[in-house]
Amino acid sequence: MLPASGWRQGSAWRKGSVTISRPSFPAMTDLFIVNPYGYAFAELTASMLLICDFHGNVVSGSGQPEATAFYIHARIHKNVPRAKAAFHTHMPYATALSMTEGDPLIFAGQTALKFYGRTAVDRNYNGLALDAREGDRIATAIGDADIVFMKHHGVMVCAPNIDEAWDDLYYLERACEVQTLALSTGREVLAVAPEIAEAAYRQMREGDPESARLHLESVKRALDRSEPEYKR
Repeated sequence: MLPASGWRQGSAWRKGSVTISRPSFPAMTDLFIVNPYGYAFAELTASMLLICDFHGNVVSGSGQPEATAFYIHARIHKNVPRAKAAFHTHMPYATALSMTEGDPLIFAGQTALKFYGRTAVDRNYNGLALDAREGDRIATAIGDADIVFMKHHGVMVCAPNIDEAWDDLYYLERACEVQTLALSTGREVLAVAPEIAEAAYRQMREGDPESARLHLESVKRALDRSEPEYKR
């Protein structure tokens, strides 16, 4: 899905990571699924994904997770159990805005209003996440948010399922792209009035789970036609 959307930078070489927790097995609640190190997203198939525990042990699959992916995602799934799916990318427009002064996202465009009141900003970039302490710090920065802009780094999207994580990730980048274009005019970008932004957010969220499901199904149908090997 990520390469099909033009995010070909994303790979296991510190470019991004996707994880899904395994809550459906009572004896294995400390497991999560992650992409292996050394493969671009475009190369991955279902059978190549790894199942890891919170201690870094690979319990199923061949290979290892990239170190920063492990330390970030393991601690998020452990400390933020509502995050059944956690998608972390360095997608260009959202990452560019994470490098700017102030809050990255301006609630000025309609697409951005999907995220009104749902974002947080981790302002304390500390370099690569190569230990559990940094992972814990990032998990704490998430708080009650669904989307976290990681300053000088990228974004993390947390959701109760893959459908909603993908939908949020896709539309977050679209919102950031439009904002970047608006800023490039040199004119002031006008935020929507808070009461209107809140009302529009509630309208959008009402049907979000079903809309996200249909969005993901449409992407899968396209992949079934163009790259059916992803299911292997």
